[in-house]
Amino acid sequence: MSEESASDAAQAEKKEEKSNPLLGMLDKTFESVRKFLADQKLLKFTDELTYMFMRKGIDMLKSTFIPMQIDGIENVPDFKPAIICSIVEQPVELFLAAAITPRKVHFMVPPKMFEMPGLKPLLEAIGAYKSTTSQDDMEPVQRTMEFLNENKDLVAMIPIDNGDREKLDKSISAILKFAAGIPCPLVPFASTSLKKYKLGKAIKIKIAEPIDVNPKIKRDQRHEMASQLVDTLLAMKAELETKDDESTQAPQQA
Repeated sequence: MSEESASDAAQAEKKEEKSNPLLGMLDKTFESVRKFLADQKLLKFTDELTYMFMRKGIDMLKSTFIPMQIDGIENVPDFKPAIICSIVEQPVELFLAAAITPRKVHFMVPPKMFEMPGLKPLLEAIGAYKSTTSQDDMEPVQRTMEFLNENKDLVAMIPIDNGDREKLDKSISAILKFAAGIPCPLVPFASTSLKKYKLGKAIKIKIAEPIDVNPKIKRDQRHEMASQLVDTLLAMKAELETKDDESTQAPQQA
């Protein structure tokens, strides 16, 4: 990290502490605890437990207050590495990827999520890590290669839709580049938006068949494939939303 970047990060941290003193203090406390656990060689074990509790919590919610209708769960590999891909409207929807498989999922999330007070320790504990901040930022690339190549795990790469189609296409193209470089399959899924969610209503999730990306794919072919995949993901989401609206209106019309 350059001196300028380090200075910017320090200023951002001070700003957050001033605006959220309690959360800033909690962040520092959790960081101290994680450092202690790392020194005692217990951090990895503790993080695994945290992820397990998160998964159990999701399972409990699925069977009680927040039912989920998941179609195509057989398309998620049982053992092989894969990239789980979707397009979501808000950050919390990223973690729906953990609901479609009992396997460990490593989340590559936008750097801004790590800047949210109180959220950084939780993200680190469940194995999330920042996406790249520049072309020179190689740490996310190295971690992704480790999770997929060495650990044979699942990695969720899910861009957030802010209305910029060009940005979506570029994000998906970068994900396809990872899939081609490993190489490993890409598993697309879509879900109904949590913005409209009402308690007791089922969250609908559809998982498409895995996509194999040719390791020798050319750049222009990858960009074209990315645009097509964005269309597919948005169409899957729109179809789920339509069915969701129809199921909600049906009882009212009866």
